[in-house]
Amino acid sequence: GSYKSQRTKLSQFARAQYTINNRYIISALARRDGSSIFAENKKYGIFPGASVAWIVSDEPFFEGIPALTFLKVRAGYGEAGNESVLSGNSLQLYNSGYPFLIGNTEYSGVAITQVANPDLTWETIKTANLGIDFELWDDRVRGSFDVFSKTAEDRLAFNPLPSNNAVGRVADNVGSTRSNGFEVTLGGTPYLSETFRWDASFNMSHSVGRWVERNPITVLDPWQSDDDLLDVIWGWETDGIIQTEADRPSYMPDANLGNIIYVDQNGDGVLNEDDVVQLGNSTPRWRFGFDTGVTYRGLSLNAFVYAHTGYKRGNNYAPSLYNIRQYTVPVNTTVYAKDIWSNDHPEGTLPGVANNPY
Repeated sequence: GSYKSQRTKLSQFARAQYTINNRYIISALARRDGSSIFAENKKYGIFPGASVAWIVSDEPFFEGIPALTFLKVRAGYGEAGNESVLSGNSLQLYNSGYPFLIGNTEYSGVAITQVANPDLTWETIKTANLGIDFELWDDRVRGSFDVFSKTAEDRLAFNPLPSNNAVGRVADNVGSTRSNGFEVTLGGTPYLSETFRWDASFNMSHSVGRWVERNPITVLDPWQSDDDLLDVIWGWETDGIIQTEADRPSYMPDANLGNIIYVDQNGDGVLNEDDVVQLGNSTPRWRFGFDTGVTYRGLSLNAFVYAHTGYKRGNNYAPSLYNIRQYTVPVNTTVYAKDIWSNDHPEGTLPGVANNPY
């Protein structure tokens, strides 16, 4: 069969900028977005923004600092609408292909496939930032520093519906989050001649996101709180594996040899929800980038390196215990399988194949 879908977005925006003495800059803008995704009374959203900047280096008192050839201080605030989470629309939809019986006769029928939410509205991203731009020695060295705060209000997501409902979920606005951070950029031209040029740039950023308002229908686990990190990883802390009978903790009496040892955080002799702790976060806290390039008589060579750190990653190289447990049909796994604990390899540092009841 075939199908047809349509999605429409209409936007208008206006911007005004006023400059005083070529060094004081004031900007304002407003954007009006409309989307066919939302209900009739929520289709349009207005998202304003404003910024101010001061070119300090153009002030008369700045003439006595020849090395610092440019300095600008700026601040801004802006809002933007988001609809991208939703793949369709917020209308109530029906679909055919659901036959039903009346007596001994089968009739074709329709059934509801999407529940409407007439109050669904735009997710609004509010961003505020402060920044400084500078240049040294006639742009041989340049850089910037920014501090920002980004708040997402009326976040778009899907709320579950009761299991006896014909449709399992409904699009809704479910809370708000906030990310704070900073970014530093430093670059320049270390060497410049008539035939050769070398440019380089380094940037570094740090950000942390937290919940501001949770989804009111979400039931939190006992170890969670209303303002948790967005990417927090919860779990029991580990403390090696049970390599010998003497390694089995008293609070894990049913554990098998080769199982992971979990830490009894409060020392009550019971492994339960009270021992769950923050193990880390799943997204990077720090991001770095380095870009460099040389040009010689029209021939250019560029290189870029990036890195991120300050987060936990899953061990994608850990051997698959499922594959190893296949007795009749052997399945390949990684070479790290040689580090798995077993009776023949009691010094193994990776968990054995026995099920862990904890």
